[in-house]
Amino acid sequence: MQVAVRIPTPVQEAASDALCAHCQQPLARGSHEAFCCRGCERVHDLLSASGLERYYVLRGDNQLAPVGDQGTGQLSWLDALESKTEGQLVRKVALDVQGIQCGACVWLIDALFRRAPEAYRCEVNPALGRLVCSVGPAFSLREFVSGVEQFGYRLGPPSKAAATHTDGLVLRTGICLALAANTMFLSATTYFGLSQGPIFELVQNASFALATLSALVGGSYFVDRAFQGLRRGVLHLDLPIAVGMGLAYAGSVWSVYFGGGHASYLDTVSVFIALMLVGRLLQERLVEKNRRQLLASDGASGLLARRVRDGRIELTACPTLMLGDELLVCPGEIVPVNARLKDDHAECSLDWISGESEPRAFVRGAQLPAGAINVGKNALSLTALASFDRSDLDVLLRDDQSHKARVSGDFWDALSRIYVVLVLVATAVGAALWIARGAALIQVLDVTTAVLVVTCPCAFGIATPLAYELAVNGLRKAGLFVRDGSFFDRAAGVTRIIFDKTGTLTTGTLVLQTPQALTMLSDDARQALYDLSARSNHPKSAAVANALRELSADIRLSDAQVTEIPGRGLTLSRGAIVYRFGEPRWAMGVHNTQIDDSPAGPVVAGPVLTQNGELVGCLESAEVSRPDAGREVGALLHDGYALYIASGDEQARVDLMAERLAIAPKQALGNLDPDAKCALVASLDHNDTLMIGDGINDGPALSRARCSGTPAVDRPFVPARADFYYLTPGLAPVRLALRASKAVRRVVRHALAFATIYNVFAVALCYGGLMRPWLAAVLMPTSSILVLGYTALALSPRRSLWRL
Repeated sequence: MQVAVRIPTPVQEAASDALCAHCQQPLARGSHEAFCCRGCERVHDLLSASGLERYYVLRGDNQLAPVGDQGTGQLSWLDALESKTEGQLVRKVALDVQGIQCGACVWLIDALFRRAPEAYRCEVNPALGRLVCSVGPAFSLREFVSGVEQFGYRLGPPSKAAATHTDGLVLRTGICLALAANTMFLSATTYFGLSQGPIFELVQNASFALATLSALVGGSYFVDRAFQGLRRGVLHLDLPIAVGMGLAYAGSVWSVYFGGGHASYLDTVSVFIALMLVGRLLQERLVEKNRRQLLASDGASGLLARRVRDGRIELTACPTLMLGDELLVCPGEIVPVNARLKDDHAECSLDWISGESEPRAFVRGAQLPAGAINVGKNALSLTALASFDRSDLDVLLRDDQSHKARVSGDFWDALSRIYVVLVLVATAVGAALWIARGAALIQVLDVTTAVLVVTCPCAFGIATPLAYELAVNGLRKAGLFVRDGSFFDRAAGVTRIIFDKTGTLTTGTLVLQTPQALTMLSDDARQALYDLSARSNHPKSAAVANALRELSADIRLSDAQVTEIPGRGLTLSRGAIVYRFGEPRWAMGVHNTQIDDSPAGPVVAGPVLTQNGELVGCLESAEVSRPDAGREVGALLHDGYALYIASGDEQARVDLMAERLAIAPKQALGNLDPDAKCALVASLDHNDTLMIGDGINDGPALSRARCSGTPAVDRPFVPARADFYYLTPGLAPVRLALRASKAVRRVVRHALAFATIYNVFAVALCYGGLMRPWLAAVLMPTSSILVLGYTALALSPRRSLWRL
């Protein structure tokens, strides 16, 4: 029997001024919808039905990330959490929250909490993504979590660290800014003529104390990081900052206390340290915020399994599973190890491990692969065929980023070396010139100290972090979240993009391809079809049920008795009429001439609805490509990127997708297992490949590629191993991220050119003996302000860069 497979690709044009009613993201031009995705529409309807419209008042005009078409999360982790607080009169529960974007989100979660019985206190920390609540025995944690997740958030066990890297950096920066301001105030007295006497000595000693505190509090941050990098054999940006800061401080102290009070640059050193800390804080802040948006991923150790021992079910970490363990896998849960099925029938999705879009049926005694997901209605009884350390799932969850770490900093490593060498050479040349002129030692020291102070690495110490922040913020507004600051450096060199198919180029869900077939059914047949399809978890049944609900909002399940035949379909009897919905040959009878699969016979693609064996309707479903897939793929090809499809799905489906998207057939590969995907990336990657995938099977390839991204925010261990994740229903943010990375590289190079001109000019003044402390205190901040202004203007949200 031939099976027709069609993949419709609705192509959307450039964005218009119309905005999504929920998230305020731009809608496609020509779209008559009020929402950018089903997720936003569902959440909008839930808010309205629950009387929570105040959410939109609190949100104001803020643009949020789209909700996306996310599935429901697994709640097996709640069993262990509830058991810890069982029997307590007042339970204190901490949860991690994914998806908080503004104050309106905090209000909404608190409002949902207060509606539950015995809900005493709830504190939501949006910066950390943490919820802490105090509840009574009657409070149902499971119902609360399920209710919150209906609105597009994700909750999980508390695993995020309360204290983070930027917390200490904020404290250091605040202290050093205060010290720099006070040092500048004291130094101003000497600039206006104070040069001797007890007050002058007091000012100098106070300046020395404040500058020393700046060096200890702020400078130690860069010295420590530079030292750690040298221990690992890595030269990064902290080295030139640490060297310049240390030499300038030492030279200034020598001039003041051992050189007869000459040329004190202590105020400039304090300002330099404060500015470098501000730049570093900018670099770290938004990237860390993007990481906090997601639930923390502990890899394999974060996965839980249900093990059966002596008739009792215990929840255990997957790494503890051993050969021969009896397992119970509930609907929606993952099979942690290769296991043998003890039940008569099972239906599992292999999307995560192979990329297959169609669920697969298994019978008693069959081997279920690790990573399969139970999409049936009943829990499955299994026997483990291997320990977890021999499981394919354990291998796929390992995160090897060594390749990215090796290639990500090439440019900055080289620049750090060049900068340090040039500063030291410039200092030595200045000293040699003045020694050749017969200058006194103190004059030579003044010149060399001035060179060390005024040579400011503002381009990569301040401008680059600001460029990263502006780019990260611009992408956040478009629904893409960068998790690794070095992504922009690596992405600027990307020339080829490899897409997974299912869930990446497609939405991962099925839709009814011929909805008009529903309008041709009688009312009785339509109700019977809904009673059948709505009682099945199969994706094709879900597509039919969703189409029926869209056709008639009043349709409801009746009390009909439905029988499911595993691997075949469902049956419903009403008096003398028997309806069947499922596989064509079974539903119509194997000898029915309408399904003759001979070359001359007609083709019926399933599933079908029959009435007493007669065909009533053919209800073919199909994968749907992401809304703007055609336009975005075309734009990427036009921009010169080489595009590939690497999928575990059947080659026929991959070929159809490639044909729809105008991707060369030889660059569309199907039937790839995880190792084959990784090998493909390795063969293509010359430090210029971006991999986009959403499944566990994509993990090795995501780690191997120079850059990686994912739309799979409902699977924390996937985005936790990618450079970025995106929440939009379309692919537009991917192209925007590549454009932004090139813009960042261009801005940084311009900033480097400006910094070079400034440093040459400043060093020339030093060589001529014209540099003075007050002039250094003016020149260095002024140069920093100019380069910051240019960076902010070039990457402003109003620039055409952000409009695709």
